[in-house]
Amino acid sequence: MTDVREERRPLVPQFTLRWLLGLTTVCAFLFAIVGLAARGHAWAIGISAGLGTVVFMAVIYALLFGCVWVAASILARRRAKKGQCPFRLDAAGSATAAAPGAVDQDVPIDAEIVS
Repeated sequence: MTDVREERRPLVPQFTLRWLLGLTTVCAFLFAIVGLAARGHAWAIGISAGLGTVVFMAVIYALLFGCVWVAASILARRRAKKGQCPFRLDAAGSATAAAPGAVDQDVPIDAEIVS
């Protein structure tokens, strides 16, 4: 019999010094362009507006993803409380959806143990 253990992962992600220095350099470069935009350089204003748009769209995407994720998890919990088989057919003959892991007590499970 094999011993199945969950892999332990650190709570805080581990970043390398090289990665952090690269991130610092990229941020310094971007804020230098924003500073030039504040001084009135047209090309820097355009780049800053483009970067601001990308950041704004990423935030909107993250918010919408979070809302849909929360709604889906709430709906999945409500379906899980019913305890229906995900493969059961309703009276009309169409499949009814149920939560993953739900067990139908009416249908026996045919299993064969192979060692």
